[in-house]
Amino acid sequence: MYCTKVREERDADSRGPIESDRAGLSETTGKVWLRLNSGKVKVKRGYIHMAPEGTQDFIVFCPDPRWIEIKAPGQRTKKERAEKQQQAAERVIALGHRHLRATTLDEVIEFVQ
Repeated sequence: MYCTKVREERDADSRGPIESDRAGLSETTGKVWLRLNSGKVKVKRGYIHMAPEGTQDFIVFCPDPRWIEIKAPGQRTKKERAEKQQQAAERVIALGHRHLRATTLDEVIEFVQ
């Protein structure tokens, strides 16, 4: 199964396959999954600032934390965003954490086992 943003491959509630099965993945792997959102969101009285741009999509809590960046096969990431994602990956690797850039659910499951 691919981790894509293509609407016809998304669940009825418009979440991608990993996000929609996060509870199932937690149960299957015995690990805690946290979805990270980056950027900012306009709210009634201003903005809510989330994680910095380039932050990975998920962190899985294990004895050695694992950071996961999900990529849709065949889709290109804008150069500026790709550079920020690469910097974020280098930061977590420098801390001794593991990092994966994945396009399939199988890759993700294997990585966290």
